[in-house]
Amino acid sequence: MEKSVLIGDRILLRPMLPEDTDYIVRWRSDPEIIANLFSREPLTRADHLKWFNQPHNDRLDYIICLKDNLQPIGTVNFTNIELDNLKTEAGIMLGEKSMQGKGLAKEAFAVWFTYGFKQLGFNCIYVRIMSDNLNTLEFVKKLGFKQEGILRQDYMSNTGFKDIVVMGLPKKEALEMIIYDL
Repeated sequence: MEKSVLIGDRILLRPMLPEDTDYIVRWRSDPEIIANLFSREPLTRADHLKWFNQPHNDRLDYIICLKDNLQPIGTVNFTNIELDNLKTEAGIMLGEKSMQGKGLAKEAFAVWFTYGFKQLGFNCIYVRIMSDNLNTLEFVKKLGFKQEGILRQDYMSNTGFKDIVVMGLPKKEALEMIIYDL
């Protein structure tokens, strides 16, 4: 899959690089962020670099940067890419807390989804969210996602089993809302 730099109004998305390791390790070591990820432990630099250097044929990982100064503030990704079914799972992590609540995650996801639907040709993008992550559930609803189902007691977190909400956004519905011309 072609890797391009994607430009929004206030952010740009670029492919993840090994030089991003320190940011990613810091973000993924934050207990508030870990609580909403499908991983139980803080990430080490060695673990990230080992993962980064492995081939990943079913995923794309990008860094969210502020457009004006190229400061990395988070990540977006497509995982579990199924080219036969033209679908993928999307994820986002806005790691810089000072950037939260400013609409940057919404813009990043809108640019990312435009890329997924228009350039990569996905027909459906879905997300999986822990049922107690109410902020993210509300966030994706505002982006047009609709609940597809609940995987009951699907994930064993540090605090016990959690239900996972699966929400989907078909291309036809997404293209009525997406405004970026990549």
